[in-house]
Amino acid sequence: MAQKFYGRIKLSKIDMSKVVTNDNQEESIDVVVWLNDDPDQYGNVMSIQQATKKEEKKIYLGNCKKSER
Repeated sequence: MAQKFYGRIKLSKIDMSKVVTNDNQEESIDVVVWLNDDPDQYGNVMSIQQATKKEEKKIYLGNCKKSER
C-alpha cells in the first residue's frame, strides 16, 4: 500500500554548483532520501540530503513526516 509523506527542503542549503539543467532548461538536483528506523523527537521519519561524492561533505536538506491526511 502506498504511503504519503510530507516535508520541507531548505533551499539555502543546496550546493548550486551541483544543479543540472536538462534539454528543456529545467533545473534539478540529485537527492538521497532514507527512511529512519524510528521517528526523531519531532516525529520525522525520513531524511533528505543532496547527493554528493563519498569524499565530499554531506549536505543535509530537510526531513519528512508521515502524512495523516
